[in-house]
Amino acid sequence: MLENPVRELVLDGDFSVEHRPAVGMVTSFSPDEHVDKVIEAAWKLPHISFFITGSEKKLPAELRKAAPQNVRFTGYISGHAYYEFLQAMDLIIVLTDREESALLGAYESISAETPLVLSDTLTMRHYVPGGAVFVENEVEWIRRGIEGGLGDEGRLKTEITKLKRKKLQQQGKTFLKIAAAAGQSP
Repeated sequence: MLENPVRELVLDGDFSVEHRPAVGMVTSFSPDEHVDKVIEAAWKLPHISFFITGSEKKLPAELRKAAPQNVRFTGYISGHAYYEFLQAMDLIIVLTDREESALLGAYESISAETPLVLSDTLTMRHYVPGGAVFVENEVEWIRRGIEGGLGDEGRLKTEITKLKRKKLQQQGKTFLKIAAAAGQSP
């Protein structure tokens, strides 16, 4: 079974963050992602800047209206600009209530070496054994996860960097096995 890929990044741009700490959320505004609960948590964390990605077309008007001043909706960000966004954040939130989901946003954040706040599922605990705080998809859990992640950012950053290296090594071995099985030389 192939995991989502982790990438080596060479970035030359910069995502501007005026006030820190900065917490990003990767979302498509699907109901299983609990954006509404992150917005509720943001009300309780006015000293933190929140950046929520996702297509403006999919952003429900009630979510925009419910957001406090410390929340910025970025719209859809693609390519290098997206990885620059991930790298600029102090913490990235990726949530789901789907147990089987191996969240692509988590792998993209691993590529950017940015610590995570993730839904507490067996799947995510298996694929992200370090560099993350795991939370229930409830406002108070999310708030505590954000505070805990920011409070332990140094350790989480070290863990996510080690996890990226480990995943890149494993990917390399897997790709060599696939090439050998296909009768190709690396």
